[in-house]
Amino acid sequence: MKYMLLKDARKIRRVAVQDIVCCEAQKKQQYVYMADGTRLIQHETMTRLYEKLSGCPGFVKVGAAWLVNLEHVESLSAREIELDSGRKIYLPRGAYQALREQYFDYYCEEWRNLP
Repeated sequence: MKYMLLKDARKIRRVAVQDIVCCEAQKKQQYVYMADGTRLIQHETMTRLYEKLSGCPGFVKVGAAWLVNLEHVESLSAREIELDSGRKIYLPRGAYQALREQYFDYYCEEWRNLP
């Protein structure tokens, strides 16, 4: 299991990368939504957060405001992503095709690696 350190308020937390559901950019803050329902606030750019997570399989950028862990995607349509937390993320115009390919590649790779 891979971990990363996130600074939230006055604490530094160690979080399991697989437990990150998605990240949302809002002005100068990034909200990191966790599988247990908690939300961590990060004071860094989305680019920096993406750099930290880009080495982890399954994380994809969706438009300028979202970073999504494909492991938590329940369904995907031309208009939205539905996450296992119930959250829906509306897709920006033109994002569906590339996201669909990344989604299939992620799960097909997972199937190829099964014993």
